[in-house]
Amino acid sequence: MNILQGYIRDSKQLIKITFVAMSLIFSVVHTAQSQPDEYQQRVLLQIQKIELTEDQTASFRLNLQAFYKARNGATRRISRSGGDLKVRIKRELRKTADKAVKKMSTVLTPEQLGNYSELVKIANDQYLAKSGLLD
Repeated sequence: MNILQGYIRDSKQLIKITFVAMSLIFSVVHTAQSQPDEYQQRVLLQIQKIELTEDQTASFRLNLQAFYKARNGATRRISRSGGDLKVRIKRELRKTADKAVKKMSTVLTPEQLGNYSELVKIANDQYLAKSGLLD
């Protein structure tokens, strides 16, 4: 009986230690995920630099959402057809960025478009970095 009590005590201790360790791990992961990354901060700065007017805001938002949707679907579209994934994704992201800038040229002034072009480049770099494809 004494051995069983010792085992139960050790087992409970192990459960407590495991629970504390898991809580600590989840806390660290949550903190890391809740902090904005460098790319996100740069994207937000570029949006501020564009200095949208009230008339531009709705069209800008729609076009930016369309860009992100097209960009995020690039890997899925390319992975179905094979080949060098890294090269093909980078090529697809460049095409998506060019289309996004061209589409936004009807909404933004040339000065604003320069900042938008930089925003799209940063967003693509962010995507590549998180995917492990950035050199």
